[in-house]
Amino acid sequence: MRQTRVVLDAKGLRALAHPVRVQLVGLLRKHGPSTATRLAERLGVNSGTASYHLRQLGAAGFVEEDAERGNGRERWWRSVHQTTWFNDPDLAVREPEAAMAYLRSVAATYNLRTQRALNELQTMPRSWRDTFDMSDWPLRLTPEEAVALQEELRAVISRYRPDVPEEAAKAPEGAQRVSVITHLLPELDAPGASTATSAPETEKGAGAVVTDVVTEGAPDTDGASSRRSLRPLGGVLAAIAVSLTGTRISAIALPWFVLVTTGSATQTGLVACCEMTPYVVVKALAGPLVDRTGPRGVSWTTDLLSAAAACSVPLLHAVDLLSLPLLLVLVALIGAARGPR
Repeated sequence: MRQTRVVLDAKGLRALAHPVRVQLVGLLRKHGPSTATRLAERLGVNSGTASYHLRQLGAAGFVEEDAERGNGRERWWRSVHQTTWFNDPDLAVREPEAAMAYLRSVAATYNLRTQRALNELQTMPRSWRDTFDMSDWPLRLTPEEAVALQEELRAVISRYRPDVPEEAAKAPEGAQRVSVITHLLPELDAPGASTATSAPETEKGAGAVVTDVVTEGAPDTDGASSRRSLRPLGGVLAAIAVSLTGTRISAIALPWFVLVTTGSATQTGLVACCEMTPYVVVKALAGPLVDRTGPRGVSWTTDLLSAAAACSVPLLHAVDLLSLPLLLVLVALIGAARGPR
């Protein structure tokens, strides 16, 4: 039985401080249980990425395996909660970077869902298209009045039927999921009352789509504390560059080695074919393995196998034990090990 809500603590805040994870939780709440492969298709990422983030969400208690649907090939996941609440200002002060990353992830998800709804607007039935609304009212309030406004808006929304399974079963015919996004945005850079000019009011333009994430209270952070270091990104890019360079050099070096040592173009082509064929086959079929085992474990294992096979070539050649059949086996192993990456 799913719990109604979860209130974020420090561990949960850090776990959700990624846009892909926020979107994964939202998709599971909206569409029900699914697999990493299907969720990856919806998000436009590879299944290994989706599987990794689902595992992190599972470790933090936001999703869990659906044992009734799962099988030996692929895991099914479901959301544990229906809504997420972030309403602890002190937590935002203690974890400023995680808080800002989470809020930015939520904002990005709201924007994506709004754009998706806009893209579908013209194909909606006229009755639903006429309900579509996106409005903007600039107000001049005190902090106490802003809090009161929040409470009044929530009180109005709470009078309507929530989109949960037990309520959906009792909904009248024709009822569909309707999502509401509310933003209360302090704009402290606006001019004072004596010089302020009225901002245009927008009505009836587009709709809003909610991710079932409720945030309460903006974190008290400054620009310096929320600024993120570029060092991890630089390390990742450097590692990718080294990996790709090694792969490209190896792809050229092995056939060249055969051509120089044997002088046979036929054997050179055979070696290149034995390396690329397993690579293509494994690349196409390794998705469920990565989904089941996890990208990190697969990456470590295949890197070690590839490195061991590549190092064996010069060692065996040095002791005059490198025959053509053995070389073909080694290059096939190298190609297969590169496939899941």
